[in-house]
Amino acid sequence: MEHEKGEFEQEKLKVDKLKQMKATIATEKPFQKVEATLKIQRENEQKREEIQKVEETNEKRKVGFQQIIEGFEKFLLIEKPPEQKEEGEKEEGEKEEGENEN
Repeated sequence: MEHEKGEFEQEKLKVDKLKQMKATIATEKPFQKVEATLKIQRENEQKREEIQKVEETNEKRKVGFQQIIEGFEKFLLIEKPPEQKEEGEKEEGEKEEGENEN
């Protein structure tokens, strides 16, 4: 009798556990959670694509800005008279030649 009573209690515990699981599933609404998760994943993917586009644009801007800087540097070098540097070098060269003659 006690053996049957123990089995009955075990079955009752199993049924209670199943009822509790069913109630948990009903309150959690797993399908809505799955849909919400998928929606968040799609939004994250869109944001990643936007970030990638912005990064590409920023890289292009950096390259363009660097080209502008290089262009100004070349322009400014053309504007500077390079003869002044050459004259200074010639003067030093002439002094060396004069010293060699003595």
